[in-house]
Amino acid sequence: MKATLRVCGAHACTTIKTAASRLQPLTFDDSRSSPRPPPARPFYVLKLRVEGAPHVQTGWYIPSSHTTRWLIPKPSEWTKLRRRGTAFLQAHLPAGPPRRAPRPVRVVVGHRLARVTAPYAHVFDRFPPAPVPPPNAHWIVLHVLWPVGTPWWFEHDEIIDAPAKRVLGRPGGWFRIPITFANVISRDAHR
Repeated sequence: MKATLRVCGAHACTTIKTAASRLQPLTFDDSRSSPRPPPARPFYVLKLRVEGAPHVQTGWYIPSSHTTRWLIPKPSEWTKLRRRGTAFLQAHLPAGPPRRAPRPVRVVVGHRLARVTAPYAHVFDRFPPAPVPPPNAHWIVLHVLWPVGTPWWFEHDEIIDAPAKRVLGRPGGWFRIPITFANVISRDAHR
């Protein structure tokens, strides 16, 4: 079965024509999937057309974390590519830059709208693990809305924070955040 994979950056695209069986192990690997989103970084849009399939599959490739995500028809988990899959995609990237790292379009902290959303673009950064805060910790709920058409667009689960403990709960566990980020969350919740 023939397949066409289109890889698009900010200004250009490349097209790869090959056998569908060749792409399967390079771009889809359920054994390496996780619900934990990678940090919001520059990305490429993927369009996969397989001969005989009724629809074109849309996906994304985030080079900094070597991950892909697909809409099949709902969002897949994040897949960490093996070395061979990463090398394959890297060899076929279009000329020019990838699409920019997205910034949240709307953030609600507690029940208040954050005036500046830029700091919340780091909510999925790689922070060190942290223990679960005690039940009596003061919690703040975050709702982060990402731009449509980005890989993080579907990441709208509640994120909880205990600013005094600098602990953030999100898909994948509990994480220790920098004091500056904890202070931003606390400030925005009490504005």
